[in-house]
Amino acid sequence: MIDYEVEPPGYVAKTHTLQQLSSGIAESEVIACYEPSYGSTSGVAAWTGGQRIWSVIHDPAQADGPNHILWEGEPPVEFAALLAKAWDDNSRSDGIDYVFDVPITLAGNLTGFNESRKLPRGTKITALA
Repeated sequence: MIDYEVEPPGYVAKTHTLQQLSSGIAESEVIACYEPSYGSTSGVAAWTGGQRIWSVIHDPAQADGPNHILWEGEPPVEFAALLAKAWDDNSRSDGIDYVFDVPITLAGNLTGFNESRKLPRGTKITALA
């Protein structure tokens, strides 16, 4: 499902929707990702049983700038490697914010979905309420 109506940090603010999606009959895991078409904040969160179990947020407007990352809970193991590489790339870049991609890449690796890639033919998208 994709919700194009959120504003930062919309995927966190719509907790009621994410609680409902993750606590249905089969108690699904829900991965919510925020990737703006403008701005520089990004984030990902996982929900199960109506509870957010982990989240990762990047907001370069914070004091540590493009190296900012905030996580709660225990993100998947691959998060540490993605973050280490992004921090290393940031240290060698000329103004490119590589940490921005960490939450988005993590969400893509977990779900197989990436906004910038074409979806497989026949993929059904349902808008969130």
